[in-house]
Amino acid sequence: MHKAGIGHWDLTPPNILLVDDGYGGCIPQVSDFGLARALGEMRPKMMGTLGSMPLEVMQASVPACPSQDTFAMGAMAFIICVTPDKVQANMFISPHLFTAAEAKAKKALEAKGGGPLAMTLRDIFERNVMERTMSTGAFTTLMTVDNLHPDLGPTSVRDMVSCYLPTFLASDLNNRGDMATFEKVMGHIIKMVEAQGETKVDEQGGDGSAGSEVQQA
Repeated sequence: MHKAGIGHWDLTPPNILLVDDGYGGCIPQVSDFGLARALGEMRPKMMGTLGSMPLEVMQASVPACPSQDTFAMGAMAFIICVTPDKVQANMFISPHLFTAAEAKAKKALEAKGGGPLAMTLRDIFERNVMERTMSTGAFTTLMTVDNLHPDLGPTSVRDMVSCYLPTFLASDLNNRGDMATFEKVMGHIIKMVEAQGETKVDEQGGDGSAGSEVQQA
């Protein structure tokens, strides 16, 4: 896509389809190019989905570049990698990241109900929280080893996720990892997770029969 000079600008979980590969597996396929733009074309401020758009797009109209899609892919990986109790569509406004003042403000906003004014105030509140957690890197507190999904396997795998994933969500474009590096790192992590699964199967005798034999003995 980027090699063809096109950026998606709305890479979110609903826009990544898992398609049958014809061999018993599936492959991811990008869908919904409604917001796609040519690289270098101006991307309007706030164009996209909150939680998947980088800070620079929240703050101003900017030239479209591949790193904006890289951020969105990093945001999806963020959702996938955290423990289930912390998963939400927009990880950058997680209650686990609230300051005491933000938690108090959130309760006050919820008490206002669901009218137009209340909804506008909530939108402003969420954008302010996002700008803080993204610009300061506060969101990385949800990427510590203890906050990552146990299905990722041993500490070594979760350490790798904790170390590398924040680089793809960096607010500073000069420090944000590129898509090629994202694919390489995430591909390596996936292989490590799959290898752990294969090891467990081998230890159980392929179908769990080894465990049954031990119990019978």
